[in-house]
Amino acid sequence: MRLLVVDDNEKNRKLLTAMVGNLGLCDAVESGAQAVSAFRKAWEEWKPIDLILLDYLMPEMDGQQVIRAIRGIEADKEISKEHRVKIVMVTAISEKSKVIDCLRDGCDDFILKPVDGQLFFKKLAKLGLLDSI
Repeated sequence: MRLLVVDDNEKNRKLLTAMVGNLGLCDAVESGAQAVSAFRKAWEEWKPIDLILLDYLMPEMDGQQVIRAIRGIEADKEISKEHRVKIVMVTAISEKSKVIDCLRDGCDDFILKPVDGQLFFKKLAKLGLLDSI
């Protein structure tokens, strides 16, 4: 499995990378623009990303803009819903309207910071991402 951690805070990137490191190849970037670029590059190399752990508040592009950009790329490539990347927002933002907007735009789930490890892995299992371990 290929994973991408997106967070502008280095400590959070390291924590999330450590949490999912056993699941597969994990890369980490610090901005939304870098996330979109990494996602596009992965498809160009025919090595698509399976899971993106995405913060909401970041420089250049916020998490919602990243979701829209990635879902747009998938639509352009005619990737079916069952084959698209799973996007889990990992953020301190708990404002209900932002959560609903992100889910509407294609986010698969939300996890609030600080991350509860047990809940985190339950959500990944629910998304079918722990089957390959």
